[in-house]
Parts: sequence; C-alpha cells; structure tokens
Amino acid sequence: MSEEAMIVVRACADCGAVWYLPRDLCPGCGSETVTARPSEGVGTCAAVTRYAATEDQPRRAFCLIDLDEGARMMARCEPSLNPGDRVTATYVDGMPHFIGSR
Repeated sequence: MSEEAMIVVRACADCGAVWYLPRDLCPGCGSETVTARPSEGVGTCAAVTRYAATEDQPRRAFCLIDLDEGARMMARCEPSLNPGDRVTATYVDGMPHFIGSR
C-alpha cells in the first residue's frame, strides 16, 4: 500500500491520547512526544450522513468512524452503513472509503 493510501493516527507517549488529524502537539496534554503509526483501517461507524442521488451523482454518504486504535475520523462510506456497523477501509483515488465488514 502506498503512503497516500493509508490512514495514519498519532498517539501521545505522555497521556495516551490518540487522534487522526496531523498535529505536532498532543490535543489532550500539549506534549511534544507524539508518534505516528499506520492504522489497520478497521473500526465502528458512529454516524452517517446520506446524500440523495442526482442526475449526475450517485447516492453517496459520509460517516464518522471510531477506529479500533482509538481515533475518530470522517470519511466517505457506503450509503447502506448505519451507526454501530463494523467497517473496513478501502481506498478510492488514494482516499479512505469505508465499507461494511463482512
């Protein structure tokens, strides 16, 4: 998997906070002791927003995903997902797109 096609989470060595968006300082305690590591791309759907199909766009959806590593992120997903569903990341044009885990 190429670098652009992976989810990277950050973790604080001091307080244990885990987050998705890149930050040099921990949002929990302000520590500079931050490490980055690839996520497995597996988690649980926390919320879904669905958009109706139009003439030139298929039905689509965005979701909040609670990754198993402890971070929450927003991404595209299958419109059929519901909160509580287990999900796995696939990649479309290098961006994460979550699908239901089978």
